[in-house]
Amino acid sequence: MTPAAIAFVAGVSALGAVLGATVLPWWADRESRSAARSGVRTRVAGAGVTAVAFGVLAARVGVDALLPAFVAVMAVGTAISIVDLREKRIPNRMLLVAGPAVALLLAAGLLVRGEPARLLAVLAGAAAMFALYFLIALVVPAAMGMGDVKLAALLGGALGAVGLTGWLVGLLAAFLVGGVVALIALVAGRVGLRGSIPFGPWMIVGTLVGLTF
Repeated sequence: MTPAAIAFVAGVSALGAVLGATVLPWWADRESRSAARSGVRTRVAGAGVTAVAFGVLAARVGVDALLPAFVAVMAVGTAISIVDLREKRIPNRMLLVAGPAVALLLAAGLLVRGEPARLLAVLAGAAAMFALYFLIALVVPAAMGMGDVKLAALLGGALGAVGLTGWLVGLLAAFLVGGVVALIALVAGRVGLRGSIPFGPWMIVGTLVGLTF
């Protein structure tokens, strides 16, 4: 990497760290139903996770019109993950704010790139991911909540912008990572055979894998 590229990645990572330690935990606390609030560990974890996600995207995508949309997805993902890990739910209000914002950034990015036709891929990716998760929620309601289904539409749209391969990788990575985490939690005695784990964070991780594949 050139010095300019290294500086760019470092700057984007620093932005992620600041957001992950301040604004995103604050947003998660505002949308939490419980009395729990983000302490030092949550803020440090949020800063680290968001910085890594932003940095990886900056390194892989570079100075690109779609980068703002992708880092926005990761920022939203950090805030949503805090709530989901804390309460096993994804607030509708967070999705109502994040969905239009990410959609506008994706549309703007594709228009700047001169690829308006790819907006159809964004819509198709969102619709397909929503439909798949909705089907899972109907068949196995204990394993998938409607918050996950709604989040899937947002993530599917972002993955649709990078193409079918990235979309599939993002989908499979989410279930692979989620499955490994569930197995570890089961072995560690954190959940029982009939228990469940929050799935939103692993959907976010899968999306990061798909976007940078």
